[in-house]
Amino acid sequence: MATVMRSVKDLAILNGNLSLDLIINFMRCFPCLEKLYIKTNAWGMENMQADKPLDRIECLDLHLKRTVMGFYIGKKSHVDIASFFILNSRVLESMKLVAETYQVQNKKWAENQRKQLQLENRASSCAQIEFATFHCFSCPKDIHELSDPFEYVL
Repeated sequence: MATVMRSVKDLAILNGNLSLDLIINFMRCFPCLEKLYIKTNAWGMENMQADKPLDRIECLDLHLKRTVMGFYIGKKSHVDIASFFILNSRVLESMKLVAETYQVQNKKWAENQRKQLQLENRASSCAQIEFATFHCFSCPKDIHELSDPFEYVL
């Protein structure tokens, strides 16, 4: 991906084999992203960039304010992706990690996830990190109001 599109502010990615490397490539193509929605069911994708220092990524430094991860299950590959944003997004205001109800309601699971995500080291001190549950088979009041494209499963 070599083309840069500065006009794209919101991006929704649905990919069964999503990795952090691929997400970073997307962010380089869309440097002015303000909202990023990620939905993946990949459990074991290796994230090559997880522990490597990176060249500057403009949207992480200046623009990215909201991130939503759908189908978050807390496996290493998902923790790597979520913690990447937590540790590197300087203007992040909110991150929603959408998981199964039984996980979100399990205090031990949620506490373990918070530790793995290194919330105390977040790049944006005002970032709010939220665990949320799926809204399956529900429909928004106004079908054209989809501020979060993964909030509803039709």
